[in-house]
Amino acid sequence: MRLTLLEAPAELIRLEEARRQCKMPSDPEIDRDLQNAIDAAVSYLDGYRGILGRCIVTQRWQLDVLPPAGRVRLSFPDVSEILVQSADGEDVPHRIEHHQTGAVICTRRGLPLRIIFTAGFGPPEAVPVAIKRAALMLVAHFFKNRGDGGAAAGIPAEVEALISPLRVWRV
Repeated sequence: MRLTLLEAPAELIRLEEARRQCKMPSDPEIDRDLQNAIDAAVSYLDGYRGILGRCIVTQRWQLDVLPPAGRVRLSFPDVSEILVQSADGEDVPHRIEHHQTGAVICTRRGLPLRIIFTAGFGPPEAVPVAIKRAALMLVAHFFKNRGDGGAAAGIPAEVEALISPLRVWRV
């Protein structure tokens, strides 16, 4: 199985928002540190390796897989478009079962598949407020604790409380 990001999402948090959250002026050195904090916060929450177990802002993925028995569970919920092809680019007849933790693609037989899908809540303005707020709090946390050993304090409990109802647990 190989999962590849084809189209990266739009920015969840803009630099100006991070500046306001951290009460910092516009300065190239500060902006560089803020951008690193933004990237770390979004990476912590979003996508395949993110703690939420889902895509936040709409993004496009490709999954190349040889499914046993013709069934593939997509890695994310909130899937809006799915294209199922054989490895040589031919459309494959399929059926989609939607579940709370993600869609399952069912084909008649187990053959190598290329599945291209779009996942996420939509554009940045469609992201639930709790996720956006948690991301901003993480930016402030990572910015405040950059390189001084303070990161050992862990992720703020308020962030965990905000994201907990929106997490998707993989089994």
